[in-house]
Amino acid sequence: MKNFLENKSDKLFTFSITITHLLIYINNTVFYFSLFLLIFIFYKINFSISDKQNLFIRILPIHFYIYKFIDSYFKKDLLLWDNQYLFNYFKCKTDTTPHLTQLTEIVNRCQKTLGFGPAADLISIKNDPWISSIIIFSIICIFIIYLLIAIDEKHIFVFVVFLLSPGFRFLLNSLNSDIFILCFCLYLYGKHKFSLKILDLIIISFLTQLKIYPIGLIAGYIIVKFFTKNYKQAFLSTLFFIPNVILLINHYIKTSSYGSFVDEVGGVPTVYAPVSTFGLYADYKAYWDVQLTIFERGNIIFISCFILLSVVSVIATLRLKGKYFTFNLDNQDYIKFMTFLPMILLINLYANFGYKYPLNFLLIFIILKYSSKNLSFIILSSVLLTPMFYLFNLDYFSQKFFATNWFSVVWLLSRYSFYMINFLYSIIAVDFLKDKLNFKVSR
Repeated sequence: MKNFLENKSDKLFTFSITITHLLIYINNTVFYFSLFLLIFIFYKINFSISDKQNLFIRILPIHFYIYKFIDSYFKKDLLLWDNQYLFNYFKCKTDTTPHLTQLTEIVNRCQKTLGFGPAADLISIKNDPWISSIIIFSIICIFIIYLLIAIDEKHIFVFVVFLLSPGFRFLLNSLNSDIFILCFCLYLYGKHKFSLKILDLIIISFLTQLKIYPIGLIAGYIIVKFFTKNYKQAFLSTLFFIPNVILLINHYIKTSSYGSFVDEVGGVPTVYAPVSTFGLYADYKAYWDVQLTIFERGNIIFISCFILLSVVSVIATLRLKGKYFTFNLDNQDYIKFMTFLPMILLINLYANFGYKYPLNFLLIFIILKYSSKNLSFIILSSVLLTPMFYLFNLDYFSQKFFATNWFSVVWLLSRYSFYMINFLYSIIAVDFLKDKLNFKVSR
C-alpha cells in the first residue's frame, strides 16, 4: 500500500511539473496558480525526487524566462530599463545625448539625480546603455544557470520558486542595480564559514554608497560580533560603518535640495503603487491615497480588520511558539540571519518597488531550513504575492490599483503574509539576543 501511494505521489508531482511548464504559455495568473499548487504538492505529499523530476525542476526557470523574454521582444516591451537609466546616467557625465530606452524607444534624457548614493555621481562611463545592459544581463544569467546546476537536490525546488517569484522576475526584467547586491549577498550566504573580510567590507561600502541599504549588512555584522565577544571584528566593522553613514548623510542633504522627485524622504525617492510596491511606509501612503476596497470610504474598516487579524495572529503565534515557531538555528545560520536582518528591515520599513523583495529570501531560506512542512508551504507560497501585478496578469505599466474584491483580497493576503514573516524575523532575532544575554549573565 505504501509503495502504491508513493508511486501515485511520484506521478502526481511529475504531472504537475509538466503542466506548470505548459501553462507558461497561457498567462501569468494561471502560471502562478499552478506554481502555488506545485508548492502544495511538494510539501504535502511524501515522495522522493527522481532524476527526471530533478531535471524538470531545474529547467523550469530557464524555459519560463526564455519564453517571456522572446514574448517581450516581439511585443516591444520595456526590458532591462533600470540598468539603461543607470548607465545613461553614467554616460551623461561626458555625453548628454538622450538615450532611447529599449525596447519601447522611450527618450531618456540626462537628469540631475536618480536617487542613488554618492558613488553613482563619481562613475563616468562612455557607453551604449542598451549594449551595457545586455552584457550585464548575460553575466547574471550565466551566474543563475551556474547556481541551478550547482545547488543540491535538497534545496533546488525552493531556489527555483525564488527565481520564478514575481519579485525576482521584476528584478531580472528591470535589471535594477539591486541585482548586484543580491548576487553579492548570495555569495556571502554560500560561504562555508560566514564572515566579512576586509575586501567584503570594501565591496559593501561601495554598494552602500550606491544604494544606501547595504549599510545594514555592516550594522548587522557589528551586532553579531559584539554579542559573540569578537570585539576586534566589531571594531573593524565600525571603522567602515561610521564613514559610510557620514558620507550618505552629507550626500542626501545636498540632493534633497534638488526637489527631483514628487515623493521623497531626505532626497530618497519613495513609491507606493499597491500592485507593484511593498514596505511599511508604502502601505501607510497607500492607505491615505489609494482606494483599497469597493467601498468609497472603506479603507478605515478594511485596515482595522487587517490590524485586528494581525494582532490575533501575533498573539496566537506567541502562545504556540514553543510548539510550532521555535527555530533552533545553528551558530552559522544565526550569524548569517543577524547580519542580513538590519538590511532587510531597512528595506521592509520603507517604500520600495517589488524588485527589492527577493532580498527577503536571504532570511526566508534560513527559516525554511528549520520550519515544519506546513509552515514552509505557507511561507514559500507567500512569495508569489509580492509584487501583485504579475499575479493579476498586468503589465509593469499597469500601476493602478483597481478597487475590486479580487484586488482587495490579494492585497490583504499579500500584506498579511508580509508582516507575519517580518514578525517571524523578530522572533528569531529576540531568541538570538536572549541566548547571548543569558550566556553573559550566567558567566
